[in-house]
Amino acid sequence: MTEVLYRPDHMILSVGYRQPSFHRHLAKHILVSLQSKLECRVAGQVLQCKGICIDSEVFHTAAPLSGTLLVLLVDETSSLSDQLEDIYLRGQSFCILDEESCSRVTEAWEKRCDDWKQVDADLLSCFGFHLGQVSAYDVRIRTVVDYLHRSETVDGNTLDILCKSICLSKSRLAHLFKQQIGVSLGSYMVFEKVRKTYGYVQSGEDLTTACIHAGFYSSSHFSATYRRMFGLSCRDFHHGTIIHDIS
Repeated sequence: MTEVLYRPDHMILSVGYRQPSFHRHLAKHILVSLQSKLECRVAGQVLQCKGICIDSEVFHTAAPLSGTLLVLLVDETSSLSDQLEDIYLRGQSFCILDEESCSRVTEAWEKRCDDWKQVDADLLSCFGFHLGQVSAYDVRIRTVVDYLHRSETVDGNTLDILCKSICLSKSRLAHLFKQQIGVSLGSYMVFEKVRKTYGYVQSGEDLTTACIHAGFYSSSHFSATYRRMFGLSCRDFHHGTIIHDIS
């Protein structure tokens, strides 16, 4: 069974992964194997460890040797992303986590209760994050991010609306967004559509309706995007998934 803790600035997933194909996320992320070690292929290396932090846009594949994998995906625009960079990556493409930190994460997950907001807070604390911090971005970029978070759909008209609202050309907005956030605006908009799909599924929509509501052309469009981002099919991932929306 897969469980997803969903918030606007991050997601925590508990999954029984098989080895996915090589892929890259549009978010910084941390992987912790809850029972065994995990095997990870990243930056031309094959590693075995209990946990690893990997930067956005870095090709990799990882899976536990057995048992369950806990995955934290962090929005590039959030304060958590800045903290993750300061605590773990420090300019590197990946960083192996010490086993003591991984043990604390495992213990927190095993002691989880029905208060999913508390579970989320406990896990973030184990990773060393402090909540409530706000990243300092150009006000125009903050306007873009806020709009994307609030809007129901990210579709073909969204970019035109954004450019008009902050009085920038598409090329200038793309340049400024990449400079400030570290990922392309197009990639960020795709990831935002995936996150909205999760939210609509949580609210009771079937997957096909949720995909289209979020801005994908069809469920097959979402499936292809999902495979490209996570290395897995959405059918494999969503089978038996329980989503806890704690936003």
